[in-house]
Amino acid sequence: MNKRQHDLLRLLLASPEQYHVTKKLAEVLNCSERTIRNDLTVLEEESDRETWFCVFREPGKGIRVIVHNETERLSYLQGHVSREEKLPSTMTMLCFKLLMATDSIPMSDLRGHYYLSPTELKHQIEEVKVWLHAFDIELSIKPRIGLTVIGHEMNKRRALVSLPHEEGTPALIEQNMQAYEVHALKHLLVSFSEEHTLYFTDESLNRLLIHILLMVKRIKLQHHLQLPDQDIINMKSRAMYEVILELKRAIESLFKVTLKESEIVYLAMHVLGSKMKYPLKTKDFTNLEGDKQAEQLTEVLINLLAEKTMMDFNRDQHLREGLYVHVYATLHRLRYDLPVTNPLTREIKQLYPFLFDLLIGIVTKLEEQLGFLIPEEEVAYLTLHFQAALERLDKDRKKEHSVVIVCHMGIGVSEILKVRLARAFPTLVIKATLQERELTAYIKKEPVDLIVSTLPVALKVPPSVVVSPLLNDDDQANLRMWAEKTSQVDHNKHVSLKTYIHPGFVFIHPIFEHPYELIEFVTNRMVQAGVVDHEYPHQALLRERKASTAIGGGISIPHGDPAYVKQSTIALVTLKQPMNWEGEWVSLVFVLALRQEDKDKHRAIYQQLGLLTEQADKQARIISQDTIKAVLNNL
Repeated sequence: MNKRQHDLLRLLLASPEQYHVTKKLAEVLNCSERTIRNDLTVLEEESDRETWFCVFREPGKGIRVIVHNETERLSYLQGHVSREEKLPSTMTMLCFKLLMATDSIPMSDLRGHYYLSPTELKHQIEEVKVWLHAFDIELSIKPRIGLTVIGHEMNKRRALVSLPHEEGTPALIEQNMQAYEVHALKHLLVSFSEEHTLYFTDESLNRLLIHILLMVKRIKLQHHLQLPDQDIINMKSRAMYEVILELKRAIESLFKVTLKESEIVYLAMHVLGSKMKYPLKTKDFTNLEGDKQAEQLTEVLINLLAEKTMMDFNRDQHLREGLYVHVYATLHRLRYDLPVTNPLTREIKQLYPFLFDLLIGIVTKLEEQLGFLIPEEEVAYLTLHFQAALERLDKDRKKEHSVVIVCHMGIGVSEILKVRLARAFPTLVIKATLQERELTAYIKKEPVDLIVSTLPVALKVPPSVVVSPLLNDDDQANLRMWAEKTSQVDHNKHVSLKTYIHPGFVFIHPIFEHPYELIEFVTNRMVQAGVVDHEYPHQALLRERKASTAIGGGISIPHGDPAYVKQSTIALVTLKQPMNWEGEWVSLVFVLALRQEDKDKHRAIYQQLGLLTEQADKQARIISQDTIKAVLNNL
């Protein structure tokens, strides 16, 4: 099926059993009613193959979908909706054409070029207007003249490099250049980075390539950039400016263009804002003020996150070095308002919601001091650095348990058991193999964590696990259970969501028009119950505006500042019809109100919620329940 047909099926699945009329579906999907009828035929053929849904067309009533497997429905909705409302490829090309135009473009030219009906073109132009508005660009539409893009050159370039990253989109810029020029520029950038020990990541090198190609194309079209005088003065005062002039001369020679002062400074901004694999070595690119701010921000992030997670991030030098390199480039990107994209943002939020959310809270409070906003794409990058550090720390904290083996069947069998035990559990330190009569005396001299015995032993301390001499699968399962219960690392995994969900805060199948309405309703109930302060609803809405709390997999976790929580509470809302939550379809909403004093439990709670995003069957069972008791029993 094509994208439109997937969108049609998604619309029908979002409200199964409900009738839809062809005209309305055509309006929503911006196509003709005939196209909808043809697409429905495709869906009917698809339902014959898939069997978990059926499409019915009933004269006088409309079209509806009958779902035979709720798990499949949820899985489909979650898998075919991206958080970013990306423009279709035709719209991407339309945006590119309008932004690169040197004159107004008649409507008739666009209709003919993209094979669009007047209605379809009108709808897509409205979409383009909204999209361009986010970059402070106006789309002027005048009869008999056509469409004209109006805005500052800097904003136009930001829009061009921010076009949806669909397959083939980056090639739009390269297609406007000669192939040998693109190849030569790639070689030039690699040589430049090696000469000045600039360890660009592959992503940064490709992004720099696109920026330069775009800059050259705009200059050739007589679209020149003009930066504020102060930006030019600040950049020219830096030692690295002379090095950028080398790159400038090479670009001019390659493309036969002249780069004016603003273009050179703009180029320098992008070089400084590029992500590096390692710290800068050359003094040409160091900046004491920038270095100091990056160091300070790095330390603040590490200290605050260490405090909130109770993890000793301060002793991870690898984190400190990697984070500094990233923060240094980030500060330059944000200071000069350069575009930021992160194709992994959605996945990072789903995989690591605990760290992402903590960092969102931290950077929100730092933004006023920094003087600029930090978008969620940058926060997602920071999350990866801390997640890697967290995994390193967890690995270091895994306790090696000391054990003794008590075997009643002699040395040969004891050695077999010892070998199998060591192979199955590498973290166990086997101190000795003993006869039972030797056990008490040994324990007095050499304390151990566990006794592994082939027969029950009389000692109560330390604990013992009885295994067969050949250590079968059941024996290994019992040993793993013991390790989980005693492991400091796994301790918090036993925190239960149900501990914090009071029956009075379970809401089954309510109807809300917008996520904000749901958040406001639930948090106000929390205020009435006295578990949060009256400021909490406002704080929760502020957090949602900063970045969507949808974590993927049909789940959202709205919440506010822990400082306004009196008693840790989780509210659960089940939605019969999925709600569009900033581009993701959500059916389960966990409204969190967690006290800062309970921060040792926060990570475990987020881990359980993250795990639930991958359990479509369990979600379906929870959503299908009609009573609070049944919902909690299935949680």
